[in-house]
Amino acid sequence: MELGVCTSPPSADRAERLVSAGCDYYEPSVAGAVMAQEREQFVAGLGEWVRGGLAPRSANVLLPGDLVVVGTARDETRLAGYLREAFRRACDLGLERVVFGSGTARNVPDGFDHGEAVRQFADALELAASCATEAGGKDIVVCLEHLRPAETNLVNTFAEAGELAEQVGVANLALVVDGYHLEEQDEDPSVVRRFAPLVRHVHVCGSGRVPPRPEDGARLRALFTELAAIGYEGRCSIECRWTDIDDEAPRALAVVRTAAEAAGLA
Repeated sequence: MELGVCTSPPSADRAERLVSAGCDYYEPSVAGAVMAQEREQFVAGLGEWVRGGLAPRSANVLLPGDLVVVGTARDETRLAGYLREAFRRACDLGLERVVFGSGTARNVPDGFDHGEAVRQFADALELAASCATEAGGKDIVVCLEHLRPAETNLVNTFAEAGELAEQVGVANLALVVDGYHLEEQDEDPSVVRRFAPLVRHVHVCGSGRVPPRPEDGARLRALFTELAAIGYEGRCSIECRWTDIDDEAPRALAVVRTAAEAAGLA
């Protein structure tokens, strides 16, 4: 299983250090990095995204917080334009997984009908998958992320995410399993077996969103054991709050690698 870190595009020196520490790829933010510049600037800087042998293979935070997908403020024209360009850039970068978390953008406004919000969110997921297909064919998969209630009030468990993805039912809409949100929702890792064909990406961290530590090993192994049982062969990104990534990443990658090997995912 390839291991990566969620971070902005690294310098050449940092990329080399991450590769030496066993990092296979990095995962930037779409809203915060991939879409941070105008199209011309992005194209001119394409060569800067691969440094020191490290390239992006997935991305997260698909939407900025003000690009809402549910409620009366939803702007379908703006949403469609943003998604087309975002996935065009994802294709330019060679990304294979784009995580649709974006908790603020999908938060249901007070007083808005929850059932209608779910329908709007389903439409947004279908639109994102369609734009991904238009840009990159079968190479780009949109991965719906379950998020804890502190981040959104819509689709908080992996089971809810799986049911919604099945409901939308398009080929390149899948799921990311996030170990942090599983823990926060007290959701047993065995839930991944219910939606095994849809599991296409993984996020992990230490308890409390810190980099994985040795004491997180048992919890990581429990998740990885379930992933091994369903034959998972995708990637796993460490998504945490880095204080000093150069110092913390080597230890975090080693902890995750050890847990993966113990579970049979090496």
